[in-house]
Amino acid sequence: MDRRLCSPSPRRTLAWLECFQEKRTPLFRQQTRQNKTRGSGFESIKTAKTLAWLAALGFASAGAFPAAAQPAPPAPPQPPGVILQGLDKVTARISTIEVPLDTLVRFGTLEIAVRACYKTPPTEPPESTAFLEIVEIKPGEPRDTVFSGWMFASSPALSALEHPVYDIWVIDCTNVENSASLNPG
Repeated sequence: MDRRLCSPSPRRTLAWLECFQEKRTPLFRQQTRQNKTRGSGFESIKTAKTLAWLAALGFASAGAFPAAAQPAPPAPPQPPGVILQGLDKVTARISTIEVPLDTLVRFGTLEIAVRACYKTPPTEPPESTAFLEIVEIKPGEPRDTVFSGWMFASSPALSALEHPVYDIWVIDCTNVENSASLNPG
């Protein structure tokens, strides 16, 4: 075929396409013959492409699926504690506070300690109660106990922290045994 016909132009689109097919057809036939002699046809090309994609994504190695090979180790048990929420009335921000039992946690100028937490069994209406000790710490002043008592998750206003800047309330107890198992009988 004439080389001038093989240059693409809008008027010679059909001639260019014929030239292109004529140049590519022998190469395609040669590749097809090689694949057939291997006995794989196009499967080997598809498999090679698939493996290339998997390798590019990082899945081709034998250790790519460690979760399937080995179960994940169990998470270490969390200590029992309480989930509280605190409102800073000045900034209007609500913060979730996780407090382990018998540990001091700071929230603004308040220091919170949880001494006990009970949760009702699943057969009873849901209720979480926590015994909290909340102390306010101001620089240059003695520690002032602003709250010491039981707070109930279902009715926070029943026994509430009265503070001009902060509100604290109980959300839930975490990793504690039910009160029925603590008080058998």
